[in-house]
Amino acid sequence: MSSTTFDDLRTAAQNAAATVASATVAIGRDGRGTGIVIGPGKVLTSAHNLRDRTTQLRFSNGCVMRRATTLVYFESSARFCRLWQ
Repeated sequence: MSSTTFDDLRTAAQNAAATVASATVAIGRDGRGTGIVIGPGKVLTSAHNLRDRTTQLRFSNGCVMRRATTLVYFESSARFCRLWQ
């Protein structure tokens, strides 16, 4: 792989990471999991991250919210769920 190709790939990866970083959420006080903001008041995460009725969410800007969560959708084969923050 040429140096230019590697540099292009590295730049693309850095740009992608910067783009999605603002949508990333840490789940739980200890950061036991992560989620992705998919819309206003909506976070997509793995079902095993939801242990309690109230879950702490830490956003990329440092904002921390402790909210009651409601399971909106659960796909048993994929083990993903969508919840309201």
